Amino acid sequence: MKSDTSLKPLQVRLDIWLWAARFYKSRALAKRAVSLGKIKISGNRCKASRLVSTGAVIHVKQDMYEREIVITGISEKRNSAPIASGLYTETTESIKLNQELKESMGNVSWAPRPNHKPNSRERRLLASSKRFSDRNR
Repeated sequence: MKSDTSLKPLQVRLDIWLWAARFYKSRALAKRAVSLGKIKISGNRCKASRLVSTGAVIHVKQDMYEREIVITGISEKRNSAPIASGLYTETTESIKLNQELKESMGNVSWAPRPNHKPNSRERRLLASSKRFSDRNR
């Protein structure tokens, strides 16, 4: 006798869904983010093995941005970016807060880049200054 699987809602592990929705490049990175508490479901910490289905609200913290996402689709396979972006919708409050954060930061350069590639003399000076600063910590 076959069991009727059409009655059960389609569910998938949280780390697999995060990987399939292209929030992380690998499932291991997604699992690590969940274990570090960067992913919360309805405001509560969870495990990577937690089953998620459509309608679940997930809080994702990446870098300085926090996104609130509602799952609209389930996938166990990693597809192209347009398909993956169809698996979720970001709430309007989350979009507004992240937009305000971007605007408040302005055009801040966190890691300034030099205009040219350093030559060997400049590389030696950089290396010696780094060694000096490491000794004084």
